[in-house]
Amino acid sequence: MLFSINIRILSVLKKDIDGIKVEGFMSNDNWLFKYDNETNTFGMLSNKETIPTMFYPEKEKAYWKEQIDKYKGVKE
Repeated sequence: MLFSINIRILSVLKKDIDGIKVEGFMSNDNWLFKYDNETNTFGMLSNKETIPTMFYPEKEKAYWKEQIDKYKGVKE
């Protein structure tokens, strides 16, 4: 079971960001944020290449927009 979950997580994080099916951005702390619109899957990859979270948000797209507002900033 754990193996199949890891495969699913990695498959979402490996998908190319195309702005339509898969959206994503890098935070100022160099964390990768991704959202798969087709599967409603949200995931993050830390700057240490660990996966701190991946889940199906209840608020779907609204949750993704909250993450953009909170973590997507302009690098200085």
